[in-house]
Amino acid sequence: MHPLSTPTNHDQSRSQPAGRAAGPLDPYRDWLGLKTLERPPSHYALLGLAELENNPRAISEAARQLKKTVRAYQIGQYRSQALALMTEIGQAVDTLTDPLKKSAYDGRRVGRLLELAQANFPQAELERPLDEVFADWLLRCAQVGLPVPQLLPDLMKWCLSRAFSWPARGVCGVPLPLGLWVYFEAAVVGQCVERSPLEQRVRAVKRVQASFGISAELSRIINLDIARRPESFAGSTLVGMAADQPRDLMQNWVDRLATNGITLDDDSPTYAALAFLLGLADEQGRPIAEPVRPRTVKVSKESPTRVAMDAARDLVDGLRDWAAENPDVAKALWIALAIAGGVILLLLALLAVLGN
Repeated sequence: MHPLSTPTNHDQSRSQPAGRAAGPLDPYRDWLGLKTLERPPSHYALLGLAELENNPRAISEAARQLKKTVRAYQIGQYRSQALALMTEIGQAVDTLTDPLKKSAYDGRRVGRLLELAQANFPQAELERPLDEVFADWLLRCAQVGLPVPQLLPDLMKWCLSRAFSWPARGVCGVPLPLGLWVYFEAAVVGQCVERSPLEQRVRAVKRVQASFGISAELSRIINLDIARRPESFAGSTLVGMAADQPRDLMQNWVDRLATNGITLDDDSPTYAALAFLLGLADEQGRPIAEPVRPRTVKVSKESPTRVAMDAARDLVDGLRDWAAENPDVAKALWIALAIAGGVILLLLALLAVLGN
């Protein structure tokens, strides 16, 4: 059993702690206000971050704020639990800020999240259309904290592999999982690859939405998450391909649809909208000989001053944590420093007297 734990549920949100709940102490719930019952919580849930967060600055800042909360409990009867939690926070930050460790952790985490989503896939209900049941499933996944946009490609592949007869949607007659998959990628490109004014890209994404029969509610879930955290998508393979190899991505979309029996004619409004987002056509759908070179959303670089300030804060936080873990040694060290400081002041005074 984990030193801080009790099990299950996966709502990743955090609430403000409202005093001690009845029963044994649960630092995650009672100190940090975590609603999730998953024990131990994921590194992301522990830090109060969205699952699969990619912004190192957000990760470090979340950890810094969390440590301030936990330090309040390092003196007193819950000292051992507080120290264990501080260690866990340190391990979470170490994993999520190291690219190799994060990649391995995210791989395991995505597998777990996919299992949760798949396990909750509803049984077909005869009185309701299958695509309506499907839409409700994705909405529920989002409501309990699963990162639907990041999981979407894998979820859609899984859905298409199931023995369902998906109803045709939109003017293209696309099965909902396939249409949602391509629409999601078009929405990411529209928000993260700046080849044209934003309002023109928004119009193109809406045309794709209408062509594939994507509901307003599903569209909102996807676009809000991308808009909230564009930097988390900006470094993706998808955005890199859209920026540097737009023809390859267009071919990928056309082939994916064709594999499922959907022919995307190059004179169709849907093709024109997708080509416009990739710089292969103007807004009226007229082909462009060479793709328009884009500007992509960049992860903001820290200024040297900000980096130095953060390093200084990390050093102070580290010394404070060390002092809390080794109070006797810290006390002896402070006494020694105070004595040394007094001796130095006395010597300076003597030198001043002798100099006069």
